[in-house]
Amino acid sequence: MRIWMLGIVLVLFSCNTKEQSKIDSTVTLDGRWLMEAAARDGKLTETLKGSFFEFHKDNQLINNLNRKVRTYSYELVSDVIKQRGGDMDVDYQIVQLVEDTLILRTRVLEYDFQFLLLKDTSKILN
Repeated sequence: MRIWMLGIVLVLFSCNTKEQSKIDSTVTLDGRWLMEAAARDGKLTETLKGSFFEFHKDNQLINNLNRKVRTYSYELVSDVIKQRGGDMDVDYQIVQLVEDTLILRTRVLEYDFQFLLLKDTSKILN
């Protein structure tokens, strides 16, 4: 178990800000993505444990990053998810999107965040 977590952390932090993003063009954002690990200013944080992102085909994004479930509109422009319509606009750069793994990078309130999300395959969204 510890080796697996170490692998996740290494993947999360091995993403250099100057690297090109790795996006599999056959994979879509649609569905629910569960927070596996999160880093704030380069250090793992437990405060986002239990968070999720839920992307719908109608460009609706639901997440609970601020401890409340909120609905936003979003637009995918190249490798950036532009979240709009809430308390604050947030842009998430897609560092990696492959099969069941999504790594995002963003900056909120002077903090740099990286999120490692895994696709929730336990239910199918309409």
